[in-house]
Amino acid sequence: MGPIRDEPLGSEHLAERARAVVRAQRLLTRGQKPLSRRKPAGLARLDETRRIVTAARAHLGADPKLDVGPAGEWLLDNFYVIDQQLREIREGLPKSYYRELATLADGILAGEPRIFELAITLIAHTEGRVELANLELFITAAQEVSPLSLGELWALPAMMRLALIENIRRMTLRTVRRLDELADADQWAARIEAASEHGEHELRDVLGAFVGRSSPLTPTFVSRFLHQLRVTSAPSPPLAKLERWIAEVELSADDAAARSSQQLALTQLMMANSITSLVAVSRLDWVAFVERQSVRRPRCAATQRTSTGAWTPPRAMRTVTRSSASPSARA
Repeated sequence: MGPIRDEPLGSEHLAERARAVVRAQRLLTRGQKPLSRRKPAGLARLDETRRIVTAARAHLGADPKLDVGPAGEWLLDNFYVIDQQLREIREGLPKSYYRELATLADGILAGEPRIFELAITLIAHTEGRVELANLELFITAAQEVSPLSLGELWALPAMMRLALIENIRRMTLRTVRRLDELADADQWAARIEAASEHGEHELRDVLGAFVGRSSPLTPTFVSRFLHQLRVTSAPSPPLAKLERWIAEVELSADDAAARSSQQLALTQLMMANSITSLVAVSRLDWVAFVERQSVRRPRCAATQRTSTGAWTPPRAMRTVTRSSASPSARA
């Protein structure tokens, strides 16, 4: 599964994209919303993501000799940041609040809050780098088409974090899959090397089994497999023929190496940006943001005044708008 990523956009085009997304949105009416006690899909996926990230951390950290890649290092170094964010989102966004948000009627995110689609779109067009400037620009442009409710504005920090967590989930799965592909390539190269030492007949049997394997010939697998063959096995006509076959049906050794490196770099970029933005979002002054973005008056409609005179978000959203709860991401 690839990252949440689309064409990077500058300020002008990013604003226009926000307006286009809102214009295209079709919403369910209150009577159309299903009355279900099940968790909304976004929250159920959050629970699954926590299991995936926790299992990946155990897998990647099991052997210090493993080549976990740059994205894997980011995950291991920042696991506690991610885990804390997951807990805060889950505690601070109850399903009752989630279901009060305006909901999409169609599209690939049908059933999800429309504010979540805006969060996903912003992340996709900024390569996961969320800053106050692009966030303010994007939401301001969206509200030129259709004002967001106060509930949606207060849900925005949680939705941004949900979207960033989804990117982290995808890059985590990609990182684990890369490790599996490397291990698979090493095993096949070792089998072929062992067979070549027992004669051409056994070598041809193993090569036949390789050609008949059902797993895809991904760039990571092909690059590692051919590299290992060249290092461990002596040149022979059957192996040369195998390399030509791989190039014909999928990609050459050079193409595989280039694409594997590009994928590794992209995975690192999206993991690093998502983790960094996750922390940045948690540190924004969301009270001030909502007050600027709110199209309602008076001011007390957007916030609640405490006994000390300070302005605070609605109680259900305080956990996800805390500005100093999360430690810094570590590269």
